[in-house]
Amino acid sequence: MATAAFLIGSKLDDDIYVAHIAVCPLPETVDDEGGDLRSRLVDAEWISDHGTRTLRLLPGGVSIVGV
Repeated sequence: MATAAFLIGSKLDDDIYVAHIAVCPLPETVDDEGGDLRSRLVDAEWISDHGTRTLRLLPGGVSIVGV
């Protein structure tokens, strides 16, 4: 079972400052016993959607600087 996290912080010049590591919740399909392996993996579309939603909650000057 895979998991993902976003590194939240700021980019200044050539430096990246990480202020928080936000672990993403797993999709509901991960716990399905009847599903195949593919339905239990965290896919890129789900991570992208969750990242977009997370970015909307952040104040100005703070962004997602890594996954």
